[in-house]
Amino acid sequence: MKIINKLGLKMVMFDDMLLQKHNGEAPFNLYKIAEKLPRDIVMMSWSDSNEPMYKLGFKQCWRIDNGFSADFRKPFPQTTGFGTIKYPFIDSMFNHTPDVKWLKFCFQTQLQCANYAWNREARGVLPMTEWTLQNMPNLMGTYNTQPNPSAGNKLTQIDIFRDEKIAAKLKLKTQAEIGSIPMKIGAVEITPDKVYKIELPTADNISSVYILGNCDVKNKADISQLRKQAKLGLPYGMIVAKYIFNYADGTKTEMPIRLGRSISLLQFTDPQTRYIKESRAVYPLVTDQQIALNQFELINPYPERPVVSIEIESTNKLAPVLLVAVTIRNTK
Repeated sequence: MKIINKLGLKMVMFDDMLLQKHNGEAPFNLYKIAEKLPRDIVMMSWSDSNEPMYKLGFKQCWRIDNGFSADFRKPFPQTTGFGTIKYPFIDSMFNHTPDVKWLKFCFQTQLQCANYAWNREARGVLPMTEWTLQNMPNLMGTYNTQPNPSAGNKLTQIDIFRDEKIAAKLKLKTQAEIGSIPMKIGAVEITPDKVYKIELPTADNISSVYILGNCDVKNKADISQLRKQAKLGLPYGMIVAKYIFNYADGTKTEMPIRLGRSISLLQFTDPQTRYIKESRAVYPLVTDQQIALNQFELINPYPERPVVSIEIESTNKLAPVLLVAVTIRNTK
């Protein structure tokens, strides 16, 4: 360190080997030496928050995107730097063999983070904490990079009906944290002959709504037919449902839900089909089948208007919507 300081340089170190809950545990237990290190070392996060290192006295902490799922990286106000590395970049773009399929869309995350790191000092660019609050929850290894300009810090879990037969079949928990979003787990099937309405506790300004669910198609013949129909709707996706925001002033806005874009099938023949255009997180279910739920974030186009209720309407008899959880985010 004396030589480095004499040359006017700084030592930068990834902190994963110093975190007990990451790579710093047995057999080497390197987390024990973290307290002995000079505090002028710059600590870079590998995937977790900078907070543990900051609490140890390392005041220069950088947030580094490594291309893996970024949905759990909560904003940390004391972060002083931002960047990305090309760790899985090449594989994510060109190597789609089974052993690295899960990396397929990592380059989306990395390009977004590199763009921000390069331009974050430019005029008009959001401060780092604000940018990570709006964008990092969406920057996982999928296509979804939509920002939420009005994002606030408060999350409210909404009670929805829980069909115990469905919950038992899918072995659903009653509570889960998915993509850093707490969600109260219910289970309700929505078919074209009924509209499911969620009355919000109080009319509030909502920046976005997190939806956990998918289409629960009943048999293989219907799945095949749906896939054929869905291909006709490419690249925009076939509409199978819609969400309706009802505002306190009597107005409403409808958002179409498109198969292969903003909703997927509960049943999968290939794990990679879980990664669809607007999915922000995948929630695999512990059953004998290869099934999973997708989490989506619906950005409210009118965050300045208080929302009194949300309606979900299925529009395709082959693709009933399985709604499992709803959490709302307030405005800043």
